[in-house]
Amino acid sequence: MRINGARPGETGRQPDAPFGPPPTRDLPAGRHDFHRERLMTMIEQENRAGSTPDARENSVASTRDAATAATGPIRRWRMPRLSIAVPTVATALAGLIVVGLALSPGGDPVGSSAGPDGATGGPVQIADPDAGTPEGAAALLDEIALVAATDHTGPVRPDQFIYVESQIANTYESHNADTGETSLVRQGLHKRQVWLSPDGHRGWLIDSLNEPAGITLDSDVEYIAAYDRLVTLPTDPPALLEWIYAETRGQGNDPDHQAFTTIGDLIGEQYLPAELSAALYRAAASIPGVLLVDDATDAIGRSGVAVARIEESTGVRHEWIFDREDHTYLGSRSVHTTAVPDSIIPAGTVTFSQAVVTRAIVDEIKQVP
Repeated sequence: MRINGARPGETGRQPDAPFGPPPTRDLPAGRHDFHRERLMTMIEQENRAGSTPDARENSVASTRDAATAATGPIRRWRMPRLSIAVPTVATALAGLIVVGLALSPGGDPVGSSAGPDGATGGPVQIADPDAGTPEGAAALLDEIALVAATDHTGPVRPDQFIYVESQIANTYESHNADTGETSLVRQGLHKRQVWLSPDGHRGWLIDSLNEPAGITLDSDVEYIAAYDRLVTLPTDPPALLEWIYAETRGQGNDPDHQAFTTIGDLIGEQYLPAELSAALYRAAASIPGVLLVDDATDAIGRSGVAVARIEESTGVRHEWIFDREDHTYLGSRSVHTTAVPDSIIPAGTVTFSQAVVTRAIVDEIKQVP
């Protein structure tokens, strides 16, 4: 995993739906927790800014009740969710129950030439829906772990911030409640910048397409992937995997895939101590169903090799992409391997693509290295 700066030559699953009927299938593993927790933070901040204490308390309580009724009890910890675009408060309120289906800001119908704020439209990215074999996956993860163990990742001070810059793109379904029509929408390649404090309670997100002015990630909710917590985890791979299974119990439809997803979230948008990073890759090798994909491309076109796993409930193959030669982390993508029931997304469609271009430690929030 590259820590500072982009490689030479370089430059969360779908967005929330503001309106439309409830979808016929659930979000992928763990996504409800992210939406509820970010929503609670945004509502509380807006209420603090413009209402009396009593009104704020009543409003937050009623909205929390609605969120709980819609998606279950609110857990008092949160997971990183790279691929979800964070909506405005008004959009979040409208889409509290209806998640993951309709048009979000900046989306363009597939085939359009460009979107607002510099987003590129164009055709949907396509990958081989049948790629992936279990042979070689464990060996590749061991090689990746050896490289990760040599990373120079010094400690992060309490007053510093972890900065991760990515280029991301999404393809998702848009449902028109008036006509009943559903179409594919592509959010073209655009920049995402995240600042996170080591304790996980302060942060800032800029998404050049969905939140170009930026949005706070400040929260008093315990952050499972906070740096301060990660440095306390066991670095023995079996013990680490046991912790991941225990910590994510009850999340998603498949404990094995949830464990895989959790590791992917950690390596995608955090600053991991070298020993922990190596342990995570070795732990991933023990998860049933892990595959080797020998040809994968990240969001900015860098070709590499991927470690992947298919989420059986959705037919989506989630991939972590690494440089073919030096095994540094490049990014991730999600590929539909089979037609999803009641979905217009065809097999082979890349529904999410990410390329990490900068990962660094900075002294101030919103500071760019």
